[in-house]
Amino acid sequence: MPVNYFEKQRQDDLGFKRSNGVQERFYQNGYRSIPSPCVRKDSVQVTMIIPMNFKDFKHPVPKGKQKALYDFFFGARMARDSLVKLGLKGDLYVYDCLTKGEEVTHLINKKRLSNTDMIILPNRINGLDTLITYAEENKIPLFCFFKLNEDEKFESPYLYIVPTMPNLLFQHMGYSLANRNDAQETILVTSEKQEDAWKEQQFTEAFKLHGGRKLTTLSSSTLASNLASGNTRFVVCLSNDTNVVLPLLKKVNEKPNTYLIGTRDWTDMNQLNKSAINPSNFYYWSTTCFDGNLPALTVLKKNFKAANGYELNKSAALGYDAMFLLGSWFFNLGNDYYGQGIMTQIDFIRKGNNTVLNQGLSLCRFTNGQNSRNVKFE
Repeated sequence: MPVNYFEKQRQDDLGFKRSNGVQERFYQNGYRSIPSPCVRKDSVQVTMIIPMNFKDFKHPVPKGKQKALYDFFFGARMARDSLVKLGLKGDLYVYDCLTKGEEVTHLINKKRLSNTDMIILPNRINGLDTLITYAEENKIPLFCFFKLNEDEKFESPYLYIVPTMPNLLFQHMGYSLANRNDAQETILVTSEKQEDAWKEQQFTEAFKLHGGRKLTTLSSSTLASNLASGNTRFVVCLSNDTNVVLPLLKKVNEKPNTYLIGTRDWTDMNQLNKSAINPSNFYYWSTTCFDGNLPALTVLKKNFKAANGYELNKSAALGYDAMFLLGSWFFNLGNDYYGQGIMTQIDFIRKGNNTVLNQGLSLCRFTNGQNSRNVKFE
């Protein structure tokens, strides 16, 4: 009996039922949920296009961006085997767009993509706009696992953006805290940086729109006196400036029963893993979170190491989700869940006939250098 890592995790660790789906779901005006296409075929073809330089492959792959892409591929390859065991017939075709003869235009001209049912892009590639146009003309869903730049305005009903767009993230945070708001206040710590002002505006407008009360806006320098009053439950900071974040962590972690909420980018700050900062403790919402201690990952971690010679990491887990989560959703293998991968949350939405966005977000916690997924405010 093959192990369905996805289903096992949902039942054993996450406690979700189909009736719940994503923990908290709200939709902006005009957006609607996107159900599974329920594609049924005797045999399917999934294509992955990766800028990997296969011809220069060496094992072990040196650390860095290139290794992350190889990890993604190894995770997807293992997920393909899991899907086959669950009854999906077909294969995963991988093209290295940095190799001569496998560039996007060549793949299109030589009709190498003509029979594919879905395309997965782990990273940005040359010829992205050409591929998006081709996918739309041929009605092939194209799933991107990288963030678009703010000035990129790709629009296609066949384009799926997996990382949650920043505006949806900050609006979701405002909505979620507004619905938890009680007699205690929420403090938004503002930054002097221009790029943070937009984030704070998105959060504040959503917080007020959804009925949040007692929102106080303060600079980090004036926070200490307000915390001393003892009436603060949530402290929110959307800046990724270490000069703001590190002192803030110390101030809030010294205050019992007060929750600090930041961004996933904080987890990449090297300073948070130093003893002077630990025990650091904050919450954040994210589409992806690698919680390597989940018991449900035990078998997958064992099998991955046996197959590849090293431990499962977040890039490999993301690759596994890309193939298994999207494959089982898109081809409707009958799993009784919606959107919960081993590290990825999916809740696809669309406005009109535009690009499909993802507002799947999990509440996560970072403490002592470890991430925990689908947590609650204790």
